[in-house]
Amino acid sequence: MTNPNNSIQMWTLTRLCPYHYERTVLGVFIDAEAALYRLKRLTDMAADGEEFTLECHDVKTITEERVAFEEYESSKKSDGSKVVEIGA
Repeated sequence: MTNPNNSIQMWTLTRLCPYHYERTVLGVFIDAEAALYRLKRLTDMAADGEEFTLECHDVKTITEERVAFEEYESSKKSDGSKVVEIGA
């Protein structure tokens, strides 16, 4: 799998129970290939109607989020728009 942003990626594998409609996290993986091996093992013994979901998540550091927040705040000031908080 390619990662154009060179960010850290984590993969989650979840299962949806066909009887109770509850979603359960079955694993969190650093490597997509490891997640696929777990998925292969689980699908061999899956019950009828079970659904599995494999999702990729970009992991952000506090520095990345701080920079994004500061850019967002400076863009609000530069374009003159005002953000109104709900309940204010």
